[in-house]
Amino acid sequence: MESSFGKACIVTEEISGLNKSGGIGACALGLTLHLTALGYQVEVLVTDMVVSAADISRFQESHPDLTITLLSAEVSEDDEVASPVDSISKAYCVYRFIKRLDPDVVHFNDWLGSGFYCAMARRQGSLRSRVVTHLHGSSEWVRRYNRHIPSLENFEVEGIEKSQIENSDLVVGPSRYLLDWYAEHNIKLPESRVINWLLPQWFDAALVTNVQLRTREVVGGGIDTLVFFGRHERRKGFEVFLDAVARFPEDFHPNIVFMGRFDRIDREFTGSMALRKLRNYGGEIHFINDFSQPEAMGFLKRRKGALCVMPSLIENSPCVIGECFTVGVPFVASAVGGIPELFEDKAPQCLANPDGKDLSAAILRIANDGMGPIISSLKPTKIMEEWEKLHAILFATPGAGETKIKLMPLVSVCITHYERPKFLELALKHLNGQTYENIEIIVVDDGSTSAAATKELERIEKTSSRFPIRVVRTSNNYLGAARNAGARVARGEYILFHDDDNVAEPHEIETFVSAAVHSDSDILTCQAYIFRANDARGPFADAKKRRSIEYYPIGIGGVFSFFKNRFGDANALIKKDVFEKLGGFSELRGVGVEDWELFLKAYMRGFKTGVVPAPLFHYRVSTNGMLATGHIQDNHERIFTAVDHAQPALVGDILRYANRNELAQGILDQTWYRLGKEVGGALQHELMALDPNSSDARGKLSDLALEIGRIKDAVQLALPIFEQREKLLALTKILGADVRSNLQQHASIRLSSGVDVRGYFLEGWFVDKEGRPDAPDGILIDKERYTLLSANRYDRPDVQSALELSSSTGIGIRALVRKEPSGRLGSPFRAKPRQRIRIDGIGEVALLKASGKLRGHVDKAVGYTSVSVTLPDDGGWSGGLEILVEDGVRPAINWGPGVFDFGLSYGANRKTYSAPKGGVLPRTVEIYLPADTAIDVFFR
Repeated sequence: MESSFGKACIVTEEISGLNKSGGIGACALGLTLHLTALGYQVEVLVTDMVVSAADISRFQESHPDLTITLLSAEVSEDDEVASPVDSISKAYCVYRFIKRLDPDVVHFNDWLGSGFYCAMARRQGSLRSRVVTHLHGSSEWVRRYNRHIPSLENFEVEGIEKSQIENSDLVVGPSRYLLDWYAEHNIKLPESRVINWLLPQWFDAALVTNVQLRTREVVGGGIDTLVFFGRHERRKGFEVFLDAVARFPEDFHPNIVFMGRFDRIDREFTGSMALRKLRNYGGEIHFINDFSQPEAMGFLKRRKGALCVMPSLIENSPCVIGECFTVGVPFVASAVGGIPELFEDKAPQCLANPDGKDLSAAILRIANDGMGPIISSLKPTKIMEEWEKLHAILFATPGAGETKIKLMPLVSVCITHYERPKFLELALKHLNGQTYENIEIIVVDDGSTSAAATKELERIEKTSSRFPIRVVRTSNNYLGAARNAGARVARGEYILFHDDDNVAEPHEIETFVSAAVHSDSDILTCQAYIFRANDARGPFADAKKRRSIEYYPIGIGGVFSFFKNRFGDANALIKKDVFEKLGGFSELRGVGVEDWELFLKAYMRGFKTGVVPAPLFHYRVSTNGMLATGHIQDNHERIFTAVDHAQPALVGDILRYANRNELAQGILDQTWYRLGKEVGGALQHELMALDPNSSDARGKLSDLALEIGRIKDAVQLALPIFEQREKLLALTKILGADVRSNLQQHASIRLSSGVDVRGYFLEGWFVDKEGRPDAPDGILIDKERYTLLSANRYDRPDVQSALELSSSTGIGIRALVRKEPSGRLGSPFRAKPRQRIRIDGIGEVALLKASGKLRGHVDKAVGYTSVSVTLPDDGGWSGGLEILVEDGVRPAINWGPGVFDFGLSYGANRKTYSAPKGGVLPRTVEIYLPADTAIDVFFR
């Protein structure tokens, strides 16, 4: 049902609980929950191309009211574009989705620039939706403080991020610091506001109050665990933390937990860096690299002696600090960036300088003397009110739709031609069909001598047409000179250069001019449809062939522009006076990329360039064109000469890119040599080559911990890996009984395909005669009776639509049914079967119901067995289980009589379960799961 409050779209690469657990994902979920609660119609577009429909289904078990759309699914339905391969092509696919959805307001993040084309279209007057960009920290901001060696792709992404910010209607940042940083780095901010993010936890009524958020008190001597909370990045202070721990006195050695994803710093695997630098540390070292955001916060809440440490070198306004405040977890953080803005006290005890010496002293001071509650400046209800007021303004003044330009400046279309009369005829036909009225056409013949070309040119001059056409004949001087000849006689305020084998869309010139007038751009390129026809029928030679967009120009310049043309094609609209100020095209015979050279000169001179994010013409790819046959080095010499002439100011990023290969090799050689001299050097070298967050890397890190004598750390690393646990169990006689005890705090279950099926997991839908959610009391399969043990419900809008029901809530059902040992059901089920259903692989299923009518369908049935698992009895178990499963497996746990738990999904291969509070738990629990499968059970 349409919301009277208006429609919003939130575009994000991640959202907490679905695919990732970073700050952007938390903020996206928080904003989504807030807008939905206010009554807005909200759709979330997830741009992570690896998220599946199954992931969405699991996510919506926890958030059934949220509408999540996958960009990958939208692209599969778009016949004109292929699946995106980088941030630029992804941003274009996002634009096409937003154009179709037409929301009132669309929210983007600055990181990765997914709103680049939308913001560009908004500035050009062709997008109705208001564009809001949330400032989390751009790729350039992250790169500089992580000291990453940049690629051209990095520079391109940073360029579209900057353009998106500048072209947005509004930018919102959680800290004054980051707004100032952008301004200092030459980003022209539009209207901007400082409003803190919204955390998902704040929508728990038990947490959201008017009371200020604060950490719990730390009692002197009460710290037994330090938790490094964040990704293993230089920017996050990973090395600073290691330096601080290494400075602790021998009598202070709390356990260390690294909670965040592994990475590499100077090519060294961060896990091995931690073990190397803390080899002789007296406490245990644990690594948790796969927790979701709820799991991480649950872990911290349970450990009353934990102190979080966030020693970042630079920060915007980190969500982890807000999360610590929300659950009361004490912490130490760096006094950098936007962090100080998060405190009520201007000089809180928990802030330190981002260096090892000062951080170590701060941790020791808190551990020894304790620390009182730290009060946050974050006030959830006030922040929600600020967002509510902002959206009231945004939706009260919705963006205008596409507007027609009042003035229609003359556009001179300059067509260059050489010996292709049939292509020229087609080009003129489509230019004469333009929706724009004020056009003159100039055909520059670049020395054609064939009879066919001569005849066609004479015909053009003698035949009347909708727009005035002038033919200019020159000797064969190639494209640059031919285009300049046309520009010299052009009378228009704008020039549109057009090759004779380009085919215009009917609205090309009208769209170009409207975009240029609205955005006050000096030069605009555009998208194009690609075709490969070598005859005069052009792009319409094959009526069955779909229109294809394969290249994504961005129209803007940057460091990347000196090495690659991302501006676009010469089929571009240019103000005539700007073209003259640039000196036109350089006239080199037989050398290509004259369009790249002109655009680069415009960038170096500071003219305003952009791209129209719509395909306005058809571009023919030819095997014998200038780009295909020209000399590559000659083409690039043209660019080098243009730069020599302009002598632009040298920027550091040019040097960073120019030296990237030598710098990368130098860092690799230095790290390889240094690690080779360490204990476990061979393993250190192997870890440098592995995916840091892979199971292989964790196994090798366990081997390294064992080799350097950190046995307990090796055990903790081994727990999630079956083969690694078996290896360590085989060594328990050498390593000691405590190793076996630790390893056995885990159950590894392998089921063969020959086990008996004890029940079924059913998925489908059921309603009573009134259309309300219902369920059978049991089922009959091949004369065997099964009792309904437990079920959870979900929404089925498809069933609601098909049956014309009033609601879809709870119609769907996932149920667990168990075979009765006697084959008979009790008296309540003596009724005749209410309905019979055929299920592939099982046969006919009869639904049993004690009373009332039942409609429904079983979409899927999976045969299940059950196994018993013994719960720990050492007194240290927190009551949580985590089960690693194969794709698509959904175990259910029976905690006791009638107490079934289907768990919560965190990713495709992990489910978590919490033991019921109160009462006495049994010594063993039953886990229902399919035959021929394997699971790993961890006691948390």
